[in-house]
Amino acid sequence: MAQRQQALSEVVLKDPAVASLSSFIGVDGVNTTLNSGRVLINLKPLSERGGVTATEVIRLLQQRLASFEGIVLYMQPVQDLTIEDQVSRTQYQFSVSDADPVELGQWVPRLVERLRGVPQLADVVSDIQDEGLQAYVEIDRATAGRLGLRPHRSTTRSTNAFGQRLISTIYTQTSQYRVVLEVKPEFKVGPASLEDIYIGATGGGAPVNFRPWRVWSKSPPNCKSATWGSFRRRPFPSTWRPRASLGEAVDAIRAAEQEIAMPLSVQTRFQARRSRSRGRSTTRCS
Repeated sequence: MAQRQQALSEVVLKDPAVASLSSFIGVDGVNTTLNSGRVLINLKPLSERGGVTATEVIRLLQQRLASFEGIVLYMQPVQDLTIEDQVSRTQYQFSVSDADPVELGQWVPRLVERLRGVPQLADVVSDIQDEGLQAYVEIDRATAGRLGLRPHRSTTRSTNAFGQRLISTIYTQTSQYRVVLEVKPEFKVGPASLEDIYIGATGGGAPVNFRPWRVWSKSPPNCKSATWGSFRRRPFPSTWRPRASLGEAVDAIRAAEQEIAMPLSVQTRFQARRSRSRGRSTTRCS
């Protein structure tokens, strides 16, 4: 993510209308996942860039960055007056909610795909991030008891190997350094690494491999989620095309909902977005 965002920033800086930029990566109050970052782009004064507006600069940069692989930059100009309540990658935000998260996950991609074909909208993107993998580990307590193993010892050993346990601190005159206990990177390339861990049995028995008494399974997690009242919510931002009015875009969205026959249990609403910094852009690495 850092390498790709740095390469993207170098392309942005080559634009004659750009004066400077600042790049941010990491989880904070705005970025909820590690594959999202922010770029603050500062433009030169209007007189120095030949009268080119911020919106025109955005369109030119989008054309240059369209073929950039592995990362996407969403840009929006600063607003003089904002009434939004949360940060989004584009200027406007539209939310879909449902009491049934399974049904919500089925209909949001369909609606997003339909809206991407609406001529009044641009930069339609979903905030859903559910394509990762997570591992569930279940302990076969009967087998563990027969082998003389205690479940809490397996938890401790797993944390030591993969949990980045802090075991000490090295103090110097100017700073301090944390000592982290973990296995080498080549031994934690996937969930199968759990099968390479051994734990000693009670009573001084020979170490036993995790494989006979632990079962793990993979499933897609919900990396990013939100709630609207008591219902699960999936927001996705968008931007109106320059020559389309706000009313035309709203009518097009409502028409798209009817075309795909979205059930009444799936509720939609238009939502504002808060801009916290001037010339803020958002990147996402896939």
